[in-house]
Amino acid sequence: MAYHPKPQDLEPYIEDILEKVIDGVTYREIAELYDVSVSYLHKFLNSEKHSARAKAAFELSAASYYDLAEKAIKEAEGNMPEMQRAKLLVDLYTKKAGKRNPKQYGEKIEHGGDLGIAITWNETKTQPDSE
Repeated sequence: MAYHPKPQDLEPYIEDILEKVIDGVTYREIAELYDVSVSYLHKFLNSEKHSARAKAAFELSAASYYDLAEKAIKEAEGNMPEMQRAKLLVDLYTKKAGKRNPKQYGEKIEHGGDLGIAITWNETKTQPDSE
């Protein structure tokens, strides 16, 4: 029978877990390290006791993903497959960074003023042709 730890079993490791989150370690990797399921880790970190600190760590982890994107660019060799791989990694890491901290790393959308466009439509009801 598998051992299923109780929430307090991770309690002594909370600082280390949060540090790993900040460093960009995935929930799956952290769960494997502490021999718990990903859903259990998620529940533990989102408990009332830890949710605020976990959210802050999650947002800070965006910088780690952004750093990984920069590293992928710098380490890419001049050949085409390696450059394509680097581009895919950059896309992945910047997307993750944007999801974890949208204010800092999310896509920027500029809002303009009045574009001078007016949209109107007329609703016309039609009867189907009867044959």
